[in-house]
Amino acid sequence: MKEAEVVEFRDSIITSLGGPMVPTLPKLKKIVLIDCTIEVDVADVENMFKGAINLREIHLRHIEVGKHKIHALRQTPIEVFIMTDNILPKLPDNCFNETKLKKLELRRDQLEEIDENAFNGLDNLEILDLESNKLKNIPKAGLVPLKNIKHINLKENLIESFGADQIPGLPHLESVGLRYNPLTQLNLDGIEALAPKLREIDIKGSRISNEKIEILKSKHTNITLKT
Repeated sequence: MKEAEVVEFRDSIITSLGGPMVPTLPKLKKIVLIDCTIEVDVADVENMFKGAINLREIHLRHIEVGKHKIHALRQTPIEVFIMTDNILPKLPDNCFNETKLKKLELRRDQLEEIDENAFNGLDNLEILDLESNKLKNIPKAGLVPLKNIKHINLKENLIESFGADQIPGLPHLESVGLRYNPLTQLNLDGIEALAPKLREIDIKGSRISNEKIEILKSKHTNITLKT
């Protein structure tokens, strides 16, 4: 067991963690929990990850977990955090600020709101995937820490408008996914200065007229609008 690099729990109710787990698994790189209920307090969760110097990935699917337990992960050295099919109406502030995240995926989590400080400390993040939630927007201030972000996926949310005025300077941004949002407004004036590497915006399924799309394509020839 001490040689384990991956630990997976399925269909479990976790009521006790029995002290730090990770130090007993010095080679552990990845933890997966699927269809589990976690009934322990935040101190137990924090204690579980003490000494997790080699842990790089955490995957949670269909887990009953409160926002305070999300905060408990912020001191881990993880680079990938994937949480899908859960209930997380609001992403709180500073919940990953001491991690080394390069990929953050929160799909189908019923996410409606993001605190403007939720992404603090995530200057290594390259992929932000928030597909299939209930978001109407992301606070502009919330994106400021994401200096190395390359891909933002907001497909299948409730976003009605998107524009250059809604993002800060993101020098490495390459793509934005807005597919199947009720998008009626898309203003890209000035976006090249804010995101000089931006090459693709996916707006398939939007409510923007073909005429407007053609105008945008003619004005922003370095950006592919996928329809």
